Amino acid sequence: MIQSIYIKNFKMFERKTIILDNHNLFIGENDSGKTTILQALDIFFNQEKIDKIFVRNIKEPVEIGIEVNDIFYKKVYSGTSYKLTEIPENLESLDKLKYIYIPAGKYDVKQMIQELAIAKVLENTSEEELENLRKKSQNSIDEVINGIDRDLIVLANDEANIVGEQKFKYEASLKFDVITDGISIEARGLGYQKNLLYALIIGNQYNNVILGIDEIENSFSVNNSRNIIKKIHEKIGQTLITTHSKKILNARDNATVIPLFVNNNTSLIELLESLDDTNNKDYILVEGPYDLNWIKTAVSLLGKANDYYIIPSGGCSNISHLSNELVSYGKKCIIIRDGDTKKEKSLKRECIELYAPLNAVNKILELDLKNMPSNKKDFFESTMIPGVRNQDLVKRKISKDISKYITIDNPLIDEIKDLINVKERENKN
Repeated sequence: MIQSIYIKNFKMFERKTIILDNHNLFIGENDSGKTTILQALDIFFNQEKIDKIFVRNIKEPVEIGIEVNDIFYKKVYSGTSYKLTEIPENLESLDKLKYIYIPAGKYDVKQMIQELAIAKVLENTSEEELENLRKKSQNSIDEVINGIDRDLIVLANDEANIVGEQKFKYEASLKFDVITDGISIEARGLGYQKNLLYALIIGNQYNNVILGIDEIENSFSVNNSRNIIKKIHEKIGQTLITTHSKKILNARDNATVIPLFVNNNTSLIELLESLDDTNNKDYILVEGPYDLNWIKTAVSLLGKANDYYIIPSGGCSNISHLSNELVSYGKKCIIIRDGDTKKEKSLKRECIELYAPLNAVNKILELDLKNMPSNKKDFFESTMIPGVRNQDLVKRKISKDISKYITIDNPLIDEIKDLINVKERENKN
């Protein structure tokens, strides 16, 4: 499934990378970017063009990328009409994935039946069958071009070199019709359509489906949300759900909570605060999404995984405000910042990546460094490959696998332990 999504110059995001889990629950105020993430994936998988009104800077292209199985695929939309202009290589490796987007408004249930049917066909079609169809497409265009009488098209002794390239997309050839007995699905009541939508999603196993549901409380019954979300997680390979509802948040099953931020975080704080309705936990706030796996690993090694919610705060500028707001609700927070912030109680090293063991950096990034750099600048200069890696990619790769290499004797563990102990002593006083 999708490990991360990269969005540039689209709606809320000037440039943003979001790390994803198998099941994800996005919370945040209006205009914080929740819907933007779901729409960006819909564009990547299902559209060839972007409406110009959604482009932040019309002088720049829109870029949308996803990481699947450690491979990054990026599409670029540019020109006056923002059509798809750059397509990544090996895109056919994603052919069996199907992204289905349920927007916040009324959804066409008949369309959902067709989308799920397409997903099921893709899942039931072997890679060998797909490759045979691609070869037949290429052989057919080659046959047509080879049949051209070259003597008839030579002009001024200039022989045109004509090459055909198959652009076969199996999904585009799949069409279904849905016929009901006596009354159209669209004419049935909203309650019936909601029940049918739910029944459709959980009726089969769809391991190759990525499902985006915007404001799930508008599509399904909130009163039955715990059972609904649990069933969706069981039946769908990957889910991205947005919500404004405390009931949904507390019925999240095993979904990873991903908060998105704007300047005024009040309603977001209220949602986060509602997490304590079911478990009495304190908060650990980290700067960004790449820090999350590091701190989860450290807290787990310290035996405190069940004591804290670990939340990415959307950057250093948000973290203090978020902490202050949560404290005003009576919550207890520990802030963990990189050392380059020069803040009190921050980590000792300039960036969290500097705590990675040398063997981990070499293994994950396929390098052969002899010594671990001692500062942030040298670290990224040593690990970035021009035209291949940037800082975000380095951070993402290390964060993804770091739990395999961090042990209890890592200096990061002692520092996290000290920060937790200091805060716990303060709370007692």
